[in-house]
Amino acid sequence: MQKINIEDIPEWFDPSNYDDAINYTIREWFLQLEYRSWMINVVDRFDELNEKESKDRFDNFFESIKKHGHIPPEDIDNKFLDQAPDPEYFVTGEKIRFGSVRLITCSEIYRYASDLSLIIEFIMKWEGREELTPEELSYVLCSYDEYAKEAAFNVYGFLHAQIDLNASDEQIQSDLSKWLKLMREKFELTSVPVKNFKGTDFDKWVNYCVLGFIDLSIWSKYEKKIIPMHIMGQALFPNEFNVDLGEKVRKTIKPLAEGLLSYSVIDALQNQI
Repeated sequence: MQKINIEDIPEWFDPSNYDDAINYTIREWFLQLEYRSWMINVVDRFDELNEKESKDRFDNFFESIKKHGHIPPEDIDNKFLDQAPDPEYFVTGEKIRFGSVRLITCSEIYRYASDLSLIIEFIMKWEGREELTPEELSYVLCSYDEYAKEAAFNVYGFLHAQIDLNASDEQIQSDLSKWLKLMREKFELTSVPVKNFKGTDFDKWVNYCVLGFIDLSIWSKYEKKIIPMHIMGQALFPNEFNVDLGEKVRKTIKPLAEGLLSYSVIDALQNQI
């Protein structure tokens, strides 16, 4: 891969195209980062892709970015991630869903049950009060989420617990706080945001031109070129002088942008919508 100089930065790139991001809502930040995360994953295997539809989506998204600095709503195809629409969650006729907290549908229970096909024999022996080996017993008594992790099923940060609503609010909140800390450590979800994102976070993302950094990174992967950190800094901040732009990109902007493209951050943003 060839390293480039500042004159090799594509003509379409203009950091001022990202100024409008200062007015993005949480939903718009979620969508723009979600699509770019998908593009990063696609561009890494673009030459091996046999799906014309995915290549066309990538090209359409990239053309929008080149023209506007973002992907306009009219260019967005919500099916591109192959996501099924969220099911409805009802209790006595009322829809129940609060961002990160929701009920489990009967269809999900059915799917989870099918995941247990490899150990259903052990469970039936346990229910029939038959003797089990220590290994069989460990499978029967472990949590579903521990089993799913060991079996390499996709958990995507969703864990399952029973909550005794007869307990006091104080007791539930205390127990849930302890459970949350333990489960995040156990399932290696320690990089998730501690607090909700707010205006100061969004302002920081705009000031550091993280979307511009991501887009140039996508371009460089697509063109199989390397953008040195100091060149990236000059492209993002053409009017900044007497500053080590390379270090600014390396120490601050690059890790910030990579963090924003992580599943945990994108999911956290979605839960705030």
